[in-house]
Amino acid sequence: MDYVVAMKLAVCTVPGSPEDVQVWSGTPAHFVRALRRHGHDPVTVGPLAAPAYRAGKLLSSATDRLGGKLNWEAEPAVLAHFTRAMRRRLRGHDVDLVLLMGWYPWGLEPSDPPCVYWGDATVGQRIDRAPHWSNLADRTRRLAADTEARALRELAAVLMPSRWAREDAVARYALDPARVFRVPFGANIDDPGLPARTSPGDPLRLLTVGVKWHRKGFDTAVGTLDELVRAGVPAHLDVVGATPPDGSWERPYVTYHGFLSKQDGRQRERLAALYRQADLFLLPTRNDPFPMVLGEAAAYGLPIVAADVGGVPDRVGEGGILLPDGAPPSAYAQAVRRVTAPERYPAFSAGSRRDYLSRSSWEASAARVLEITEAILGRPSIPAG
Repeated sequence: MDYVVAMKLAVCTVPGSPEDVQVWSGTPAHFVRALRRHGHDPVTVGPLAAPAYRAGKLLSSATDRLGGKLNWEAEPAVLAHFTRAMRRRLRGHDVDLVLLMGWYPWGLEPSDPPCVYWGDATVGQRIDRAPHWSNLADRTRRLAADTEARALRELAAVLMPSRWAREDAVARYALDPARVFRVPFGANIDDPGLPARTSPGDPLRLLTVGVKWHRKGFDTAVGTLDELVRAGVPAHLDVVGATPPDGSWERPYVTYHGFLSKQDGRQRERLAALYRQADLFLLPTRNDPFPMVLGEAAAYGLPIVAADVGGVPDRVGEGGILLPDGAPPSAYAQAVRRVTAPERYPAFSAGSRRDYLSRSSWEASAARVLEITEAILGRPSIPAG
């Protein structure tokens, strides 16, 4: 059915254009493309006040080295500066609603269109857990939560990708639950369109992807391989992103590929090949608001064994097994053997593809955002004819 679009949306990011795949790991760019596939052509706004953004990054880096990081996201004056820049960029576009990805405005005026924020977690969930929100100055610690609370209360709606983040935002900031929605991010890859897998390989090939060794639990991942090999299970682990802190983590059955950039054609294809060749995705992460790599793994029909932390449960449903935070390598090895048992493996792979289509596809995410914006504006897309 064809639709007549009855609303005009804008998508706004601070560090660069929402259409730039290097901004926020390509999340806004994939969302904009999905909106267009749904028949919308959003106004894309960004970068905002680029000199101010660069100055904020330099200040954060310099103060981090001095022992107390100042983050611009906690500074009302900086947020107000970006808000004014957004307002200038929107002049003449007559948009009905603005979706702010990864930042929130300060000092909205009655004449501004309704604004909706889409983030991955509250600052309270990030402080001392995420690298960007660690080693903070007292000023940033003092301002961060109050700034976020006041900013979010002024918005038409708040979107979070997981129940974990949505429930925290409602409880921490006393937000109206009717204005806070769970909308998962899609996976930032093109759908490979592969059928569900029918059997694991021999040797069993496991894949894990992430840039922070300890945070992503790569020590536990290598320990899992140690357990499997000791039990006589032929297995190999491919690690993409982080490299081991020292030589004690070298194993003949572990390959460290280093960082592979999706912006480089050869590296992107190498990463895609690793997903295709893998039998299972392993992520014993210690902290993850909403790991994008789990959506990518599901797109390839990979069964998943991961830690039950943060937003992980909103990524993994029928397609895997979640273990308690801090589970040892022996528990992960047992879960791997369960998932890859010949009688169970096809069902886990098919479940992973279903998880992708329902939880990690940008088509589904964009459709949900459009439902929410239509409800806010009371101006739905109207079927033609």
